[in-house]
Amino acid sequence: MTIQLFYNSSFPECPANEIQDYQIIIMNMNDSSVSNLTQLIPARDISIIKHPTTALVMMCAKDCFNTDFCIGEVLVTEAEVGYRDKKGYAMVIGEEHNKALAIASLDALLQSHDNSLPVSIEQLLALAKAEQLEKNLLEKKLIASTKVSFENMVKG
Repeated sequence: MTIQLFYNSSFPECPANEIQDYQIIIMNMNDSSVSNLTQLIPARDISIIKHPTTALVMMCAKDCFNTDFCIGEVLVTEAEVGYRDKKGYAMVIGEEHNKALAIASLDALLQSHDNSLPVSIEQLLALAKAEQLEKNLLEKKLIASTKVSFENMVKG
């Protein structure tokens, strides 16, 4: 299942698509991959402004009549970090402290490196994205194989 996140427009220096892509990739990574990613982030230059904390936020959606309604509360984890003179922020669904810190760190890194990441981090994220795409394709094939064509069924 792919988790969709939305861009936080409080940091206009970074392209929304790039941040959102990285958020989705990291949220779908397993714990060991996130651990590998955090080891590539220059920790000596990262300062934690707000340690990962959990909270409940109201999730809203639009119905078929384009009217807002509240689905209910969702558990989230948020974190904020500093890198040089930039701040990075992340809010992720679930109790995911490491993922929140990783996304916040990448947010700050992107802002301070002319919207680019170190090559080692980009390679790891590209590999994780390729693995996720392959997994999603396999899942779609599996789902497609279970499709039933009711109009072709013979009455017994």
